[in-house]
Parts: sequence; structure tokens; C-alpha cells
Amino acid sequence: MQPGLGVCPRCGAVLVRRHGTRSNDILSLALTCAVLFLIANIYPIVTLESQGQRVSSTLLGAIQLLWLSGMPFVSLLVLATSFLIPGAEIGLLIAALLKSAPDPRVLHLLEHLRPWAMLDVFVLGVLVSIRKLADMADIIPGPALWAFVMIMLLTTLMRDNSSLQTLWARVVRLPPFGTPHAR
Repeated sequence: MQPGLGVCPRCGAVLVRRHGTRSNDILSLALTCAVLFLIANIYPIVTLESQGQRVSSTLLGAIQLLWLSGMPFVSLLVLATSFLIPGAEIGLLIAALLKSAPDPRVLHLLEHLRPWAMLDVFVLGVLVSIRKLADMADIIPGPALWAFVMIMLLTTLMRDNSSLQTLWARVVRLPPFGTPHAR
């Protein structure tokens, strides 16, 4: 039996194939996300130029503008799904990866946070807005937009590399795939 294979005990069919993602690979992706997250929140997302005037805003500036425009619910939703939850997810993942046996409560929290980190929806919304505003003003994508796109891609890579499964295996000390379980 090959290590990293999960097979059906009845028919022998391959059910799961683990590619051996190492914690260091996931940690490097998470640290890259942390640096990009800082860039994404320091620099402007887009700059609008129309009739000689230039306006640009960061994510937190846009959230503040939503709040001041009388849309507190929308501003809190954008704050949670585009800033607080992705930042917490990146930070908690880095903290868990730096420990030899991560706290199971942190891993449970990561599992519950992941569906609420909606950077992909945010980036898609910004891109649609850019397309809609292209006829009214010159739009210059800022460094933050590119950083958000990269974070979105890297977090997808981290999730595809089963980072939580790797961490859970360190906590629970699961036997390798293919090892018969004691009955």
C-alpha cells in the first residue's frame, strides 16, 4: 500500500490521494498572504480620475465612507468579510503552523471562519464596479487591488493544499492513509 492513499477496505478503490503538503509550504503561503494583506490595506484599491480631479481610497477608507453615507450595515458587512475575518484567518493559520501541536480550538475557529472570508466576492465586486465606471472616469487599479487578487489566489491554493487537514493530523496524530483502523 502506498503512503498517502485512502482506499476502500471493501473493494480496494482509491478514495483519497494525499499529495504530502508540508507545513512549511503552507506557512510560506500564509506569510506571503500576511505581507500582501498589509499592502492591500495600506495602499489604494483604485484611483478615479475625472474632469481633472483624482480620488483614491483604501479598503478602510471605503468602509468609513459607506458608514458616513448612511449604510452602516453594508459597511460592517464589508469590514467583517473583507478585513476582519481574512486577517484573522491568516493570523490564526500562521499561529497554528508555528506550533508543533496547534490548539484544536484554533483549528475549529479556522474551520468556522473560512466560509465567511469573502475576498473573492469583494474582488469580483470591485472588478465589476471598475467595468461599470470605466465609461464615466479613468480608472487606475491600485496596488491594493493586485494584492487582494493575489491573496485570493494564495488562500485558494492553501485551501486546496488541505492546510487544515495537515494541522489536524498534527493534533490528533492520525495514522497514515491505508493503515487499517483497530476495531
